[in-house]
Amino acid sequence: MYGDAANHEYGENPEQGAELLQEKRKTCRRQLRCTCTVLGWSLTLFIVLTLCISLLIQLGAEALLSFGNGGSVLYDIVNSNWFAMGGITLLTYAIVLPFIFAIMSRVPENRTEPKKMRFRKFVMFFVLIQGGGTFFNFIGNMINFTVSMFSGRSMLDMNPVNTLLDGMDLLTILYIALLGPIIEEYIFRWKLVNRLRAYGDRTAIVYSALMFGLMHGNVTQFLYAAFIGLILGYISVKTGRLLYNCLLHILVNSGSVLLVLLTSDQSVLSVVISLGTLFVTLAMVVGAIVITCIKAGKLRLGTGSLPDGVMHIDIASAAYLNSGTIAFIVVCVGMMLFYLFAS
Repeated sequence: MYGDAANHEYGENPEQGAELLQEKRKTCRRQLRCTCTVLGWSLTLFIVLTLCISLLIQLGAEALLSFGNGGSVLYDIVNSNWFAMGGITLLTYAIVLPFIFAIMSRVPENRTEPKKMRFRKFVMFFVLIQGGGTFFNFIGNMINFTVSMFSGRSMLDMNPVNTLLDGMDLLTILYIALLGPIIEEYIFRWKLVNRLRAYGDRTAIVYSALMFGLMHGNVTQFLYAAFIGLILGYISVKTGRLLYNCLLHILVNSGSVLLVLLTSDQSVLSVVISLGTLFVTLAMVVGAIVITCIKAGKLRLGTGSLPDGVMHIDIASAAYLNSGTIAFIVVCVGMMLFYLFAS
């Protein structure tokens, strides 16, 4: 196929055409490598700075204890349940994200014309996200279970979300169900996707999904977050809107929070709700499998600004084999290993 493209452009001089096509591939790989280096380092700094600032806030609060009542009040705030669960995350995001977005702005955006989504498709994507997410969540839990059997560690310690769900207050609920989804969609399905679309929709969707999964820093969330990221990335490139992504993400997270709140005791109602949720979840999984079988072969993805003859497979490795992306992967895999074996 590439030879045909080269021959078509250069007619009677196929060798010159092949050389030009090879040069185009090298240029695209170099440009993509530079783009993902910037984006990868942005994400790496996002994770590292968030962790460092959180630690500094906690250490600073302990140091303030020596300043009398005022320091004691600040210490109590920092160590309160509402601040430790959701407040400190929102505070660090407010400090770090403007700096991260400034770095990302070095890469130009490529937005698509906004389109509306029919309600039927919205429901279809919700079923796909819930069903597929449940399946990959199960796989992640099986991995945790296997590690737990050999290490003797509790599975609950391998996923930090369990700590959040166990100690939910109003701010934590607000963060998990509303603010977190909006922030994450803006970072990964807006800032990242729009800066990678020039290299094709597939590159933008896969890269943003993998980075989104890795960002969660544990095996269970990596698997289902990466899957959900693929669906949300597809929606983003097809609609050019952030609204649908945010609504779906909010629905998924809110459903999890609501289920925890409704089944937190040992009442008969909690048992009934749990059983009902199990049947609905199984139906969602079946629905997701059916939708995937029907729709998978009908996907159509744009090629962005790639020259004729240059395809995703020719440049894909450049998105990951660069210093920024490798640094992000190393940091996130380190977090995964920590939660699996050392937390």
